[in-house]
Amino acid sequence: MMFESKASVKAWKALIGSVVNLQDELSFDIKPDMILSKNTMVGNVVLSFCQWKKEMFEEYKVEEEIRIGIRMDGIRDILKRFIDKDTLEVNYDNGIMYFKSGRKSFEMRCVSPSEPYPKDIVLKDEIQYAVFDTTNEELKDIMEDLTFLGEGCYIKSHEGKVIFSVIGDSGKGAVELDKPVSVVAETTMSIEFVNEILASLGKFSDSIRCHFFTNGYLMLRFFVKELGQIDYFIAPRIERKD
Repeated sequence: MMFESKASVKAWKALIGSVVNLQDELSFDIKPDMILSKNTMVGNVVLSFCQWKKEMFEEYKVEEEIRIGIRMDGIRDILKRFIDKDTLEVNYDNGIMYFKSGRKSFEMRCVSPSEPYPKDIVLKDEIQYAVFDTTNEELKDIMEDLTFLGEGCYIKSHEGKVIFSVIGDSGKGAVELDKPVSVVAETTMSIEFVNEILASLGKFSDSIRCHFFTNGYLMLRFFVKELGQIDYFIAPRIERKD
């Protein structure tokens, strides 16, 4: 086998959930020290980034670095057959992925992987970010309160507060949170994409750290016990209405 591993079913579900419902295929790199998943969605508006390190597996063996592609509907259907707390053996060899736990085993043909994403989007030391912690439930409630007004949401940090607001054709609304932020910043985000991300990863992680800077991307960092962290970079794409 070119790749052999053992890890929890829940961790694999979290990795597959990292691309949410915004694309049909997932590409990732199996490296000697980690599985690296970096995928763009909906015209490069959303980038998901996950490093699943070797130390977090029960077993991990790689003969050589591999880049593979899988269909989301196929692997989702397979993972549904296993219980989250179970240990799952996942192996790969010559274009086939093998899944086994207990009495159940499945094989899935891989597809051609996408080209590696050329841009290395990371948090940069030279940028001052507004940073605050929240939960899946808190952020979901805010999106539900504002979504009827429009699809784009403004997020602003100011004097120890974070303010979410929407300006739509029928009116405007805002939700204000007390957060210990020291950097003043303002940007925009898509409510639809945030809702998709929250729905996909909510059952795996409730702890979220948000980073944003003026007129720049919003980063949502989810902490997943069995996997590590999954980052989403959401590009701004709307303009303020007068």
